[in-house]
Amino acid sequence: MDVEQYLNHVKIQDGKLSRWPIKPEVDSISDLNLYSGIPGIILFYLELYHTTSETRYLKEAIAGGNTLLNEEIPPTIPPYALGMYTGAAGKAYTLSEVFLATNNDVYLNKAFQWMHAINDQLDGEAEAFGGYTDIIYGAAGIGLVSLYFLEQYQMEWLDELLVSSADFLVDNAQYSADIVRWKLGPQVPYFMDNFSHGAAGNAYFLLKAYQHSGDDRYFEIAHKAAEFLLSSSNEQGLVCHHDPGGEDLYYLGYCHGPPGTSRLFHAMYDLSKDMKWMNTIKMSAAYLIEMDLHENRTPGLWNNEGWCCGTVGICSYLSDPAYDHHTKYERSIKLMEERIYDQSTKGTNGVRWLHAENRSSPDELFVQTGLMQGSAGFGLYYVRRHLTKKGKKWKIVLPDEIGN
Repeated sequence: MDVEQYLNHVKIQDGKLSRWPIKPEVDSISDLNLYSGIPGIILFYLELYHTTSETRYLKEAIAGGNTLLNEEIPPTIPPYALGMYTGAAGKAYTLSEVFLATNNDVYLNKAFQWMHAINDQLDGEAEAFGGYTDIIYGAAGIGLVSLYFLEQYQMEWLDELLVSSADFLVDNAQYSADIVRWKLGPQVPYFMDNFSHGAAGNAYFLLKAYQHSGDDRYFEIAHKAAEFLLSSSNEQGLVCHHDPGGEDLYYLGYCHGPPGTSRLFHAMYDLSKDMKWMNTIKMSAAYLIEMDLHENRTPGLWNNEGWCCGTVGICSYLSDPAYDHHTKYERSIKLMEERIYDQSTKGTNGVRWLHAENRSSPDELFVQTGLMQGSAGFGLYYVRRHLTKKGKKWKIVLPDEIGN
């Protein structure tokens, strides 16, 4: 409720449209991407509405949805703006969730228009992905959103987009003996093998594509990528941030650490029932607990409390009912939650977090409103925790999550 109070305070309303600045204490610039923009705030309000049945929260989500609705779809979408977290696919997913809450076809129609635009632009042409392979920008994230629409609405024409995304990953993997891995794009000089930009996220999507299509190629490549990650992990089950040049740097959050990469291992366990995948999950989760992260920071866990890189992402992972450790570490989770609250800025206008988004610039501190670095992510986490404690499932499950 305190997070919602702050978001309501910084909201900019224009009739039936609402928007929220990315960094409201710096300027009034907004964005429409799922990572840092309005869609993440819409999702927070939708979950708050689903949890409380308070219509005011649904109205806030609708006002944000109207802002998405008002955006014109360009004739050509820049490749970096196609992705799940960076552009078109994430907008389509968010509009779909607004439709599911309102049953107003106008939101679903716009979501379909975005998906048609993505599919028409790619049209089986691999270069249209701009070389991006990953969950955040590229083919893996777009493929997961196409799978979401296929499962939600049985839109068979999206099989083409699913296959285009999966085949792009097959064609753009780098193979060496039994090793399979991907670079984020051709302009990136190193591999980031964890979930958000590399092998873990790409293989996770390929496993989902295999389950949907039955194409054994997708499983074989995903399996090789997962085996590579297992063999290259350290004794705590962590995979380094990047290679070459970052072999001694280990992140702990969703983007490049166990909270994200465990999703691949969980998917491998679900398919194979081989305990080595589950054991790796348990090993890395235990390591996160042993670190006493409510007190200690590491080079890969800097001045950031958020969903993508920081403490909220770790707590979200450790408390997720999809994992069998979610009740085992309750005391440690509570200590980290106390840290999150202690690091917040509180006032008459609610609560927000001033922290550093990037490890390489730890002194650049901003209050943000979006999902992965800002208030919406904090708020969504706390709503989920409330629901879990009540023994209830949450409604909003992102396309790259394993569910609950």
